[in-house]
Amino acid sequence: MMRLLVVAVLLPGLVDAAVGAPSALVVDAQTGRAVFARGADAPRPPASTTKLMTALLACERLAPDALLTVSARAASMPRTKADLRAGRRYRVRDLVQALLVGSSNDAAVVLAEGVAGSEARFAELMTRRARELGCRNTRFLNASGLNARGQVSTCRDLLAILAAARRHELVEGALQDPSFTLVHADGGRTVMDNHNKLLGDYAAAPVGKTGYTRAARHCFAGLFRKEGRTYYVSCMGSSRFWPDLRALTEIP
Repeated sequence: MMRLLVVAVLLPGLVDAAVGAPSALVVDAQTGRAVFARGADAPRPPASTTKLMTALLACERLAPDALLTVSARAASMPRTKADLRAGRRYRVRDLVQALLVGSSNDAAVVLAEGVAGSEARFAELMTRRARELGCRNTRFLNASGLNARGQVSTCRDLLAILAAARRHELVEGALQDPSFTLVHADGGRTVMDNHNKLLGDYAAAPVGKTGYTRAARHCFAGLFRKEGRTYYVSCMGSSRFWPDLRALTEIP
């Protein structure tokens, strides 16, 4: 009996030690109670988790089958890319798939320009929408999450954005897709694999959006299901990302 009691006391500490990320948050979706929090309100670069807000605004303001034209600026974005060429047109639904499954930076800019005319104006809308969702520590400067001084969010804010984005069927589906094939006007195809390497890997494997830059390190905002309950999970600034993310799913 004493041995079991000692194990029960030690296990939470052992799990806590297994999470190396400086910022992490696990929230019970049913109750809103945080079951783990570390630096949850510390502003950090969000990397490609930024694309959750890009997807949210695109779904709120554009029809899924609307056609958007790729600008020269969008086509020039650095990788990760969907191989979009200037002058070609793509449906919003396909661009959102490329954005969330393949973390496409060129698709991010096409969507931004389609909503607001320019990425700079779109970033202002992103920040404004974040404020409406209660995200007080978030500021967006671009649609992709590429490095930009002053572009920050927090684990708590990212989960608020995720919760809003998931209300759209297109977003919810894309976050769970292991891959997406974009068909171009000339018949060419670009195959994009989901950057979430834990997707479908084990029973409580998280579903969500990954992000990485050298400045941000690894970031994630998503959810997992365990023993009949749903939990939101986010982490930022991780240097050992996959072990961190798996450890976070073992906390509840």
